Amino acid sequence: MQNSTQNISTDIKLYSVKEVASLLSISKNRVYDLIYANRIPAMDLGGLKVRHEALADFLKNTEGYEVDFNHPENL
Repeated sequence: MQNSTQNISTDIKLYSVKEVASLLSISKNRVYDLIYANRIPAMDLGGLKVRHEALADFLKNTEGYEVDFNHPENL
């Protein structure tokens, strides 16, 4: 029987806040706003990191909506 830690995918992609900002063409401050409003889940690993899947879910769930960065909690 394999140890459960051996089953972790090696394909996990993590993005820094700077990388997310670049991918979304927004400022790092806007990314922090989205993270702190719990719209994009992140984990603190010596700096905030966002999983590729979390970013893809955010994009899927907000597609077709106007993002109001003055009130990201209302997304």
